[in-house]
Amino acid sequence: MRNFSRRSFFYTFLCLCGMSGYLTAEVRLPAIFGDQMVLQQKQPVTVWGWASAGEKIRVEFAGQQQETTADRDARWQVQLENMEASFEGR
Repeated sequence: MRNFSRRSFFYTFLCLCGMSGYLTAEVRLPAIFGDQMVLQQKQPVTVWGWASAGEKIRVEFAGQQQETTADRDARWQVQLENMEASFEGR
């Protein structure tokens, strides 16, 4: 009986590991986006990238929140509203 329990646990573990690719999304941004970047003030800012088709994406920055869904080609895009200049990191 104990051997069956270990075997059952092992198979369950393997199934969960195999499904982990389906449970985690890989949202990617182009290299142009990164730490310490500077955005144009008083202009809308377009943020884009790639994710699994149908994946829901939420971008939060400077008190703004925009949501979208990756299209069938795995692309997504949101636009942040105009922002005033600031010396503080957001």
